[in-house]
Amino acid sequence: MQGRMKEHQLSKQEIDVLLQTEGVGSLATISKDGFPYVKPVRYVWMDVKVYIHGLSIGQKLSYLAKNPNVGFEVFKLNGFIQDELPFDTNTDCQSVIMHGTGKVLTDTDL
Repeated sequence: MQGRMKEHQLSKQEIDVLLQTEGVGSLATISKDGFPYVKPVRYVWMDVKVYIHGLSIGQKLSYLAKNPNVGFEVFKLNGFIQDELPFDTNTDCQSVIMHGTGKVLTDTDL
């Protein structure tokens, strides 16, 4: 973990707020060739799970059927931090990165 990230970790409450308010994240699945396939998706954070909204067909679903391992990331850019030197710029941001297994839900009565 990078130095600034160690110093500025989000609390569980901040993570929950970020996941509840952003609504768009990046889902990473593994392609048939073993490469990551990253796609922006609409999601809902509920019951400590990420629910992805999307079509019932597509690459992410075919990749998920072959390999359930996934990554998910949500990022919020708050602004830039400009230090004294022009090339010494950092970002003020919040992010949550997680990994786990995914599965397709067909029951729409959650």
